[in-house]
Amino acid sequence: MSGTRLRVGIVGTGLVAQVMHLPHLQSLPDLYEIVALCDLSARTAQTLARRYGVPHTFTDIGDMLDTVELDAALILTPYHYPQVMAALSAGVHVFVEKPMCVNLAEAADMVDAARRNGLIGQLGYHKPYDPGYETGAAMVRAMSAVRMATMYVAHGPNEPFLEHYEILRGNDADPDRVAATGRAMRQAQQQAIGEQPEHVARAYGGLLGSGCHQLSIMRGCLGRVEDVLSTEIWNGGRSIAATLKFERGVRCVFTAVFMPDIRLFDETFTACGDDSSTAIRFPSPFLKHAPTMVARRGMENGRYVEREITTDYREAFRNELIHFHRSVTTGTPPRTPLEHGAEDAATMIAIVRSCPDFVT
Repeated sequence: MSGTRLRVGIVGTGLVAQVMHLPHLQSLPDLYEIVALCDLSARTAQTLARRYGVPHTFTDIGDMLDTVELDAALILTPYHYPQVMAALSAGVHVFVEKPMCVNLAEAADMVDAARRNGLIGQLGYHKPYDPGYETGAAMVRAMSAVRMATMYVAHGPNEPFLEHYEILRGNDADPDRVAATGRAMRQAQQQAIGEQPEHVARAYGGLLGSGCHQLSIMRGCLGRVEDVLSTEIWNGGRSIAATLKFERGVRCVFTAVFMPDIRLFDETFTACGDDSSTAIRFPSPFLKHAPTMVARRGMENGRYVEREITTDYREAFRNELIHFHRSVTTGTPPRTPLEHGAEDAATMIAIVRSCPDFVT
């Protein structure tokens, strides 16, 4: 390894790379050196390479791994399995955006490859690295008892939260390779849940896109999911409600709804105990440095008290990159390991399987 400064290659230079990871990596020059960009759109990769001073660009991860010496790769493509396996097989540490995988076979392969090769694999779950969330989750874990919890997310399209960014969208990618990626992802989803009614399949796709974040929020507060007790899917698969059983018997009602005609992002976790409740409310992830707020309600000296806490304004996406560097350079397992992605895949499959409309 090249000292404590990691040589990284970025695979996938789309939205999350441009808005979050490239700017944050550039802000950490003592920790990272970006040596290669890889994307199906050569034009996008080359334009961003000039902007960020990156010496190498590729349209194929195999060529990148054969040509450039890397310590780590950030896998930021829409479908991650082939790139993650290629990087781990080449002896390169991996940071992989969500969802890590689409089915359980992919999850097992990734976890096994990282363990077998002695490599760090970190999930791109930014919520656990959010300062407000860290504060709120610690308060939930310190409650004498959690009787029930709710995880609620209602959101509109991402585009209204992205209008203030200049995002490059290349149109020069090989259409056959783009189509092949789409087919591979659909086949992977079919392997996960089989042939399903359209609304059930759409709901599973929505869980892959966002549900893993909510599962990471719940895990940090309540522990592991033990069972999925019930699920309802309606509104063409754009609305879902599930009751999850966690360690120590705590139930959490997880509700998600997509609202296509409003600029809204409302994501709140609430834990209720015998004498207090703690709520953690997240802003849109695309509003940098917007704080995650924590609200506590309870009794103090016989009086009912409400408190609202702003922890600080550090950016969760930047914090997770600092954590990844620490894990790679010290060999310490990351806070969001690949094993969590495997657990989440199993939970998301169990959620849709618990729906009465699921076809076995």
